[in-house]
Amino acid sequence: MCCVCSPFLIQFVAQEHARKLSAEFPAAAETVLKSTYVDDSMDSVVTDQKGIELYRQLTALWKLAGMTTQKWLSNSEEVL
Repeated sequence: MCCVCSPFLIQFVAQEHARKLSAEFPAAAETVLKSTYVDDSMDSVVTDQKGIELYRQLTALWKLAGMTTQKWLSNSEEVL
């Protein structure tokens, strides 16, 4: 039998994880809470350095949840 979680539950768990780790990963937590639906995030930052830091924080935040990040896109080669 296959079990499929509802998008609501996935969203709720992701947001709770972000809230719990918001002191350690503030930029990532803000992106998860404001710019993420289920497992897709879309955010914008003003500098390459902030983009790199957001990438590092999101990667670490999701790793602590046992998840890996994929499909990174940026208009900056330095960020990629």
